[in-house]
Amino acid sequence: MSKPVIASAIEVPDITTLKEARLSANSKRVLISFIIFGISMPITSLFTGTFLWRETNDIGLIAIYGISQYITTFIVFVLNSFLLKHVNIKLLFSAGMILFGIANFLLMFNERFSVAIVVLFSIAIGASAGLMWANRNLIHLNATNKSNRDYFNGLLSVCDTLSLILVPLLAGILIVYTQSLNFADYKSAYILLGAFVFLVMFLSSIFILGAELTNPTTKFVFIRKASRIWWYTRLLTFFGSMMYSILYLISGVIVLLYAGDEDTLGLLQSVSAFFGAMALYLIVRKISKKDRTKMLLLRALFVCIGAIIFLLDFGFFGVAAVFLVIAISQPFWTTAIFGIWHESIEDEAAETGINTYNYFIDLEFWINLGRISSLVIILIVVQSAPTAAAIISAVLAIIFSQVMLALVTFLLQKAEASSTSSR
Repeated sequence: MSKPVIASAIEVPDITTLKEARLSANSKRVLISFIIFGISMPITSLFTGTFLWRETNDIGLIAIYGISQYITTFIVFVLNSFLLKHVNIKLLFSAGMILFGIANFLLMFNERFSVAIVVLFSIAIGASAGLMWANRNLIHLNATNKSNRDYFNGLLSVCDTLSLILVPLLAGILIVYTQSLNFADYKSAYILLGAFVFLVMFLSSIFILGAELTNPTTKFVFIRKASRIWWYTRLLTFFGSMMYSILYLISGVIVLLYAGDEDTLGLLQSVSAFFGAMALYLIVRKISKKDRTKMLLLRALFVCIGAIIFLLDFGFFGVAAVFLVIAISQPFWTTAIFGIWHESIEDEAAETGINTYNYFIDLEFWINLGRISSLVIILIVVQSAPTAAAIISAVLAIIFSQVMLALVTFLLQKAEASSTSSR
């Protein structure tokens, strides 16, 4: 499943783990591949929306791009369960990365941006992203075990966080510096970034192709009879995901409209990632399962405060507030929701006998449905109102999603308490 946009997780292994955990040569190849892969994510997750805005000045077209991309990503998640029966998982992951790099590069090189062309690119990027993330999640489990998973995740999280802090800042500076040259413009910088993404994906695929990986057993079935707890897990996923398509595609547009250029966007992202990493380092080691409700409620409160500040100040301060509060509260969301996901999947799979991969697909459906819903709101508003109104509707959608997230959190807590007492 796709990663959050604004902040990353950082889990630094303690000295005992460093001594006891050992990664095989195979696991090291996978780790290196993932680390290289992570370098490109801040570019594609942050600057795609800004590029489309500079080329089209049409937030509705950006929404269409996101909607068709997320629909395609989910479809490929489902198809991947069938592809795994015939193609090695490392080939699927590698193909997804290569196609993702090519599609992003060609997008930056493109000169025409009609609805049909934008949809075509979004389908290509969505399909490649589906191949990447569906198989990356499975490879992650395949390459680690209980004794070294925390160590593996810790090293990967540290490197991903460094990428989120450094890459956006450097990319933003590159774009703005290129515009200052007499012989180049912003598009030249975006083309360079597209070429860099392709190179990174190519290097990552080389390492993963050298690993020895076996395909997991997957058999796709629809989750027809979901328990009450699983329904609440779905709703948490849906409302929690509503704002991520806005952050992925629209946050850059907000910065360009109200705060500055790409260097400002890169600076805000980098500073936000730093504070998010520090918040997670200070918080995660002191929390337990019983704190999940508090973490989700605090997350909702923080995001609502940031969104309200932005509605009161359409300027640099308001934009910075949104980035920072989301970054600082991001650890609450990622820590709580991953714990809920994994525990719910294990319980449901044990109860129904359905393969866990199907529950991941089910969650992917609700993740993308949440993302699409917020973009549909923007698309509807922009048909009869100016861009500013669409931005306001997006921020209001974020506030609504967090209020509903808080409500579902209470319902899930009540359902879990009822389930525990009945056992």
